[in-house]
Amino acid sequence: MTSGTRSGVTPVSFNHSRYALTSNQSARKDRPMYRRRNRRVAAFLTVRIWGVDAKSLPFTQHAQVRNISDGGAVLQGMIRPVKAGAILHVQHEADQAQFRVVWVGKQGTQRQGEIGIERLLSEPSIWDVNLLHCCQLVGKG
Repeated sequence: MTSGTRSGVTPVSFNHSRYALTSNQSARKDRPMYRRRNRRVAAFLTVRIWGVDAKSLPFTQHAQVRNISDGGAVLQGMIRPVKAGAILHVQHEADQAQFRVVWVGKQGTQRQGEIGIERLLSEPSIWDVNLLHCCQLVGKG
């Protein structure tokens, strides 16, 4: 071992300016490993949800859908706190399916009252929307 270095520790430096974000990127402090897997479409739908909240109590409520993808959605207006990993039933008009809570907006942030949900693979899509067609129209607009 050479003098001035600790056992098992290698000094390194990192050039932060080389990895600066471009104008179409954003720093996501609430979700640092954020990667969008599916196309999303803005939506303004009301859904009924029910399940078990963070205190293991059953609940039912209405919420608003902010955006949808083939595999999930972002809901806002959550009154009861839920935990990531919880399974919720979501009903839109006559259709319903089970979804897993992927993320929960933190208290005191812009995301408070929002959750991200992902449809279970065995469940049908409940959105009566052709997402590919919507994305193509937005791209041409």
